[in-house]
Amino acid sequence: MKLTAIKDFAFSTDGIHLTAYTAGAEIDTDHAELIEVSVREGWAASPTEKADKPVANKARKTAPENKGE
Repeated sequence: MKLTAIKDFAFSTDGIHLTAYTAGAEIDTDHAELIEVSVREGWAASPTEKADKPVANKARKTAPENKGE
């Protein structure tokens, strides 16, 4: 699975050696724990997830105003 690092972080896939990832780096891995932890903690995101999410600042219709007569 491909991930894109959102911010700098380090992770150990073998419990001994740390691998440092920098913000903006593309990570190509099949390590389930790296994928799960980095996405859950907000360190990385899947490039396909970004495309699937709706735009957060999209204009919304306002509620009609109640006007007294």
